[in-house]
Formats: sequence, structure tokens, C-alpha cells
Amino acid sequence: FADTLGASGVDVRLSTPVHRVVRAGANLAVTSAVDTEAFDRVVVTTNASLAARLCPDLAVGERERLTRVEYLGIVCVSLLLEQPLSPYYLTYITEPATPFTAVVEMTAFIDPAEIEGKSLIYLPKYVAASDPLFEMPDADVVAQFLPFLQQMYPAFQPSQVVASRVSKVPQVFAVPTLGYSDDAPAIATSVPGLYLAGSAQLPFSTLNVNDTLSLVDEVLTVAKVATDNV
Repeated sequence: FADTLGASGVDVRLSTPVHRVVRAGANLAVTSAVDTEAFDRVVVTTNASLAARLCPDLAVGERERLTRVEYLGIVCVSLLLEQPLSPYYLTYITEPATPFTAVVEMTAFIDPAEIEGKSLIYLPKYVAASDPLFEMPDADVVAQFLPFLQQMYPAFQPSQVVASRVSKVPQVFAVPTLGYSDDAPAIATSVPGLYLAGSAQLPFSTLNVNDTLSLVDEVLTVAKVATDNV
């Protein structure tokens, strides 16, 4: 992905935390762990509360709106298996006792040759940031998930697991609380050239690929309209 972006002239900066985005004359100054650079436009894609901290020039009402957004986090077990579980990309689970909410078989969607013929499985669980899963050691999370996977797919054996990883992110999906569509943070901000794009700007959608790409299109449209009106 980085190679593709680079070939299109995109400068990708890894391991470069951003500390602050402020208006500086006609530009926006982005201060990172490395230096401060000026940009015509900036799109902040973090969760809402972090965006409020990064962008001190936002109006008071905007920052309050951002800090009010409630989130679900996600704990996701990734498994690399010797063979597929099923031919299906996505299987939703409604059984409350199951510790994950879906089985995502990525190799029903991508070419298995990309991962040396193995099968890549995601087992996500949306939870509140206070959920004990966030404090549980990764090995224990995997050990808790595998027996339920075996119940769903009797042919699966833990010995088929080539590798496993656990991702824990406490703020991922903005919860559409009562009246949220009237209180959701907008893409365009009071700071010229500064835009917000995250799950907080998806009040009627989930974090599926289609809706996420639609948000990208919306950001581009909003930014173009703002530029045309200058």
C-alpha cells in the first residue's frame, strides 16, 4: 500500500506522531515529533476527543461536541491458519456467549497467494473501553476465543494456527446516541482548511469499506466547495 501511494507522489511518514495542528497565517502548521510543516489543508482522521486536543483553534462549541462523542473499542484476534475455515468472507454471530461478534475470512476476499497460501482470519469483538478484555494478556484472549471457533467449525484444530496477533483499540466506532445526528461533529470546521474525517462523521453508517470510502468522497467534496468559495 505504501509503495502504491509513493508511486503516486504521496509522502508517507511512519512513526511520526502529530502533536498539534494550528492556523498559521494562510496555512496550517502541523507540529510532529520531528518538526513543524505548513500545509494548505489538513484532514484529521483520529477519534473525536483526540482531534479536539490536537486542534486548539477549533471553536469552543466544536471542541465540546467532539469530546461528547462516545465510542466502542475493538479487540481483534488475527489468526493465520494452514487451511480455510469456510468459503465465506463474513459470518455474523448472534450467540451472546461467543466472545467475538463475527468471523472475517479475509482469504475469501483476497488472493491466498499474498500470504503464502495460508488463510487469514479476523475475530473482532466491539466492546466498551472499560471491558476487561483490554487488560487481559494477548495469549489469554486467544485462548478464550479459540474454543468457540472450534465449536463453530468442528474441523478446526488449534494446531492449525500458524500465528496469532491481538489488536486492542479503545476508541473505534462512534456510538450513534439519541439525537446524535443533530450533534455529530461536521467534516468542515471553523478553522479554514481543517477537516475532520472519522467514525464520528458517519452517524448513519458502520465502519464497512463502502461507507468509509464514501466518507473520503464527502471530505473531498466539502474541501473543494470550501476552496471554490474562497
